Amino acid sequence: MIRTFKEIRDKVKSYGKKFFIVIPAADDEISIETALDAKRNNLAESVLIGDKVRIIEILREQGGTESDFEIINCEDYFEAGRLAVRLCREGRADILLKGHLDTALLLKAVLDKNEGLRTERLLSDIFIFEDPLWDSRGGKLVGITDGGITPLPNLEQKRQMLENAVEVFKKLGYNKPKVAVMSATEKPNEKIPSTWDAKLLVEMYKRGEIKDCIVEGPMALDVAAHRWCAELKGIKSEIAGEVDIMLMPSFEAANMVAKVFVFYMNRQIGHVIKGASVPVLINSRTDSAQLKINSIALSILTSLQ
Repeated sequence: MIRTFKEIRDKVKSYGKKFFIVIPAADDEISIETALDAKRNNLAESVLIGDKVRIIEILREQGGTESDFEIINCEDYFEAGRLAVRLCREGRADILLKGHLDTALLLKAVLDKNEGLRTERLLSDIFIFEDPLWDSRGGKLVGITDGGITPLPNLEQKRQMLENAVEVFKKLGYNKPKVAVMSATEKPNEKIPSTWDAKLLVEMYKRGEIKDCIVEGPMALDVAAHRWCAELKGIKSEIAGEVDIMLMPSFEAANMVAKVFVFYMNRQIGHVIKGASVPVLINSRTDSAQLKINSIALSILTSLQ
């Protein structure tokens, strides 16, 4: 079972295979730093799309040269996204990493019915962080889904989001991931849709319709984090304090909780979109190069092995 992003990076480096990333709107410092770090650490090569003059200028400032990468000049960010998707469709890139452009703009190209990267599966983002509560116990990775794609998922979308996240965690060595369907309370109430969806998902799990994991819910964040909170509330749980995946009730909830771990706790994080024909990485434009490297390694380990 993989417990840290260092373990993920080290395992990917051991593959000895060359992977290719395409970065649309790569004409900013963090995108270039990420591409250079991925190359220097033998994780991946990159194709850079954007303002070529600016890309070369930044490369030189950071100790690289224009010969380090294939550079495609395109100053229109939407068109850059379309070009990046095309390279993935043609097999010239294994991973699509968002550069300095809005997520919605990139996803418009990814989700295009005729020229995008759609499959029959729902696209969902799995955000993973190193759990601070496990630092003294050897480490642990915890996933949050979905903070990047579906604003207010219905029951069927939540089921598919759950299955995408379970697939990722199984690749990380979590043989039977523990999934908490999150809400603000543990009591199902039809007036609180997230609690009722949680109840229905647990029923699906008990009927064998959701496999290869343990599903409980509805569950509040305190119970997911600490077993003693469940005991204090009189809740019987197999997974309290040991949750691997938190299935959040909405885009907003997932996104805000995830960013707490980045900006308030400075944790190592990474995330990857599952359900497209190649891994799609939509790290925030404010994420450091290190966090984007984490996402690249995560996408290789969980999608390309």
